[in-house]
Formats: sequence, structure tokens, C-alpha cells
Amino acid sequence: MNLFDCMNLGATCKTLYGANLIAEWRANCSYPLFMVRKDSNGTYELLDPFENISHPISAFDDSPTYLSTFECCQDGWLVLRSNKDYLRFLNPFTRKKIDDCPPCLIPFAGCGISGCPTSDFEIVGIFGYKEVYIAHFEASESEWTWDEMEFNSDTDIPFYPNHRSSPRYHKNAFYFIGMHGCLGVYKFNQGKLTWHVYESPLSDDDASCIDSCYLVELDGELASVFIGDMGGWVRVFKFDTLDKCWLELDTLGDYVIFVSRASCFSVKSKKSEIKNRIYLPRRMDNEIVFYSLDTRMYHTASNTKSMYNFYGMKAQSSCCWVY
Repeated sequence: MNLFDCMNLGATCKTLYGANLIAEWRANCSYPLFMVRKDSNGTYELLDPFENISHPISAFDDSPTYLSTFECCQDGWLVLRSNKDYLRFLNPFTRKKIDDCPPCLIPFAGCGISGCPTSDFEIVGIFGYKEVYIAHFEASESEWTWDEMEFNSDTDIPFYPNHRSSPRYHKNAFYFIGMHGCLGVYKFNQGKLTWHVYESPLSDDDASCIDSCYLVELDGELASVFIGDMGGWVRVFKFDTLDKCWLELDTLGDYVIFVSRASCFSVKSKKSEIKNRIYLPRRMDNEIVFYSLDTRMYHTASNTKSMYNFYGMKAQSSCCWVY
């Protein structure tokens, strides 16, 4: 039984049986689902990227205007930011909610979380332009703190926060991808913070025409996905944490990647027909679009259309992958 059958059963019988089926499905799920906001009333849609089937999800509470934007996702939990600058944690599978995070009055360019909100966790948000600030909150604390990252214009690499990608927590540090592809690394340990910026793997010409860029954990390592203007090119790199440099990848091997502003995931696929793909936060004819590193083209689930760029596609603004 797939997730959507479980949801339909749960909506019909109104018992814990349907909820238990959803929890069981979630525990055995091997790939993310795409969640997109359908309207201003707080109605969402959950889509299977492979089967091209969807299921509506009603508002999480009686105040749908409270929910504004997807910030990030971790262990099946969504972090949403309201128009009142509150962060709320929501689980679309169990419909549980957590509202313990104090407001942060700073407009983040991106926000990331270190773990499940039901345990000890950290949240960071980045903002600023030439002067970079990072807001930091720990579950054990009662308020946010924020610090300006040190920058020496003579020796340091400039970092410009990117509104199109949220930071990723990887090996006890938060990683940020900048507007031109630079990588910022932030660590906060026992009251001491460190911040370091590494060069972009892109040439100046490519860096000046990025449509979108994402960070994702790929086979235990940090990787980046860069997409050129109107989808004209796609490049994937892996960050070598030992030599502190980027290595370009021509293939994902057995992996498939799912990217969006709020969340990015990779999974090892057992099905050869879906390997070496990057699923995007875009749709064409109501189907989710993916980029194939085999064909170097964009396709839809039905494989009825193949495209070299984004023309004819619809970008999904309020969306994320849930896993």
C-alpha cells in the first residue's frame, strides 16, 4: 500500500489505523516526496515524483495565514517561518506541531537545522550582504544570538548570502552556498564560533549567470548542484573536506538527487531507470521535472517530453522535499 492509499484510508475511517499505516509507510520510505502549497488557505499537495500521483493535505491548524514559507526540513519535520517571524515545526505525516522556538526578527536569506526538533538541535540563519551575520538558536536556550562574521577585505574571500538555498548541516558544521558559488562553513561549539569561506568551483562567467544552486549530502559527502541561467547547464561538484577543494562529478552513479530551496536530499536507488537524476522544484504539464546526467536533458515522469532548458516549465515557489 502506498502513502496515498494510507492517507485515503486514514481520512475515511477516522481511526488510528490509518495514522499507523502512514507511520509504517514513512519508516520504510526510500525516497522523498514533493510538497507544494496550493493556495493561501493553507492547503498543500504531496506528490510522488516517480508515479506522478498526488494527495491534498488540509491546513495544519485553524490559522493558515500563520504559515508562510518553507525554511528547511529534517527527519520528516518541516520548519516554516510565519509572517510574524516565528518558526514552527510541523510533521505532515503525523500532523504533530511544535511551537517552542522564540521569534527571530531578522529576515533570513536561509535557515538550517541540525536535527529533529524533538531532540537537542541547533538552528542557524544567515543574513546580510557584504557584512555577513549568522543568527543561532539552541534547543536548550531561550533566545536567539547573532554575530557578525569577521571579514578582511585584503585576504578573505567575499561571501554573499544566497536566498535560493538553505544551509546544510554536515559533520558538525553548517554549510552555506553563496550567490556566486563560494562555500561558507560555520561552527559553534561551547560558545566559540568559527567561520571560513572557500572558493567557488565555477569560472567567473558561469558564476555570474547562476539560476540556482543547492547543497546536498551525497554518499556521505557534501555536494553542490549548480544550474545556469534558464537551466542552460547543470554541473555537480563534491567538496573534498581533506584538501578543501571542489571536484566535478560527471555522474551520480546509483544515486538520485532531489533539490529545492528549503531541502535537498539524495538516495541510493535500486532501480536503474531512476538513477543519475536530479529532481527539481519545477513542473511541466503538472509533472515534476528532472534532469538526467545520462542524456544531459530535462524530462518528466512520463518521459513524453525532453527539454534543453526551463522554457515551458513552472517553478514552484512555496515547496520542499519531505523525507
